[in-house]
Amino acid sequence: AQTMIEHYSNAILEFVRTHPLGEPIFCMAIAYDDSNCDMLPPLIGIGLESERIAYFEEYPDNAGKTWGLWQPSDFAHFSLDLPQTQVTSHLFQQLNDIDCTSEDEDHQWGDFTIYVLRALSSRLMTLDLASVAQLTSDFVVYTVSIDEADADQLEHYFRQAIPVGILNQLESKGYLWFKL
Repeated sequence: AQTMIEHYSNAILEFVRTHPLGEPIFCMAIAYDDSNCDMLPPLIGIGLESERIAYFEEYPDNAGKTWGLWQPSDFAHFSLDLPQTQVTSHLFQQLNDIDCTSEDEDHQWGDFTIYVLRALSSRLMTLDLASVAQLTSDFVVYTVSIDEADADQLEHYFRQAIPVGILNQLESKGYLWFKL
């Protein structure tokens, strides 16, 4: 799994470097479809600052009720087609096979894949993405199901994985749907 995280985080970094968007990015979503057990490769969504501004222009009373802001399927840049190496393609298939065949009372299909995708998000937060793209000061990378019913799960992940200083910035601007 660590090899896949390294390879794919480098592929994402290279993709962002070679596809300039011309404006600040406020988030990157590593999204998965948990409606079936072949959850890899993940879908990548990039949220632009202009989209965040447009969200609040369209929904001016939504401060503090912003789950919709974080839905990657609403981003202009979603489901990006990232190149896969032979290594990542093989590892994705192995992880899908593990999760599709190992279900018991302690492990539901998808658990391991979600764990790996969260580790990928955490790894991306440690990389110098600002060297290859314009980022907002409150930029975050997060893992999310494309199922909109997962607000509680996303809140749990935000609390675990995003530095408190960034969460405080997001909350003070009304960008979170939960209270710290």
